[in-house]
Amino acid sequence: MYLSNRAACYIRLERFEEAVEDCEAALRLNSQFWKAGARAGKALLMMGQFERALKHLEDAEVAANAKFEETPTARRMVDEVRKVQQLVASGDGERALSCIKSIVSSLSTRWVWLDLCV
Repeated sequence: MYLSNRAACYIRLERFEEAVEDCEAALRLNSQFWKAGARAGKALLMMGQFERALKHLEDAEVAANAKFEETPTARRMVDEVRKVQQLVASGDGERALSCIKSIVSSLSTRWVWLDLCV
């Protein structure tokens, strides 16, 4: 728990690599600690590592079960990253890039997730 809390502080300080390191260390200690996975996903999104972010977010979703639905920000992160993947797969790179920029912008300014990838 300490590592995940420190990771949250690192995220606020925009020290994303250190946040991911702490989250991954926390997950090695307890792979079911979904908050660490969600925080790693957030930091990785900010670093532009969408595939890795999605893996952490999906693992967090599985570990959290019903609790994940109680955290709408984490749930929306998974949904929006999946939308980006669909846009890329369909060949709509322009919309995917626009969506990525919106995601990163919304995360970095207010930490509020908006449904910007419609």
